[in-house]
Amino acid sequence: MAVEQGGQKIMDEIVDKWDVGGLSLLTLDKYTPSVTLKDYKKVEIDGIVYQPETVYDLPNTIAIPMVKADLVGKSVKYL
Repeated sequence: MAVEQGGQKIMDEIVDKWDVGGLSLLTLDKYTPSVTLKDYKKVEIDGIVYQPETVYDLPNTIAIPMVKADLVGKSVKYL
C-alpha cells in the first residue's frame, strides 16, 4: 500500500545519484517529512521495486541496492 498524504500518493524526484559500497545513494528534491521508514517498507522507481536502507547523515537521501542505471529525474514512490 502506498503512503498517502491528503489522499495523494507521495512521490519525490531523484536529483542526484552516487554509488558507494554496494548501495546507490539517491538525493531527492524533497524528502516528505511525514514519510519515514516506519511508514513504508519498499520504494518503486521506474517500475522496479527496491528495499531501501536507512541513511542517517545525508539529508533528503535514501539508499537502495546498487543500480547501474541513471535514475536522476525519475520519481520515487513509497510503498
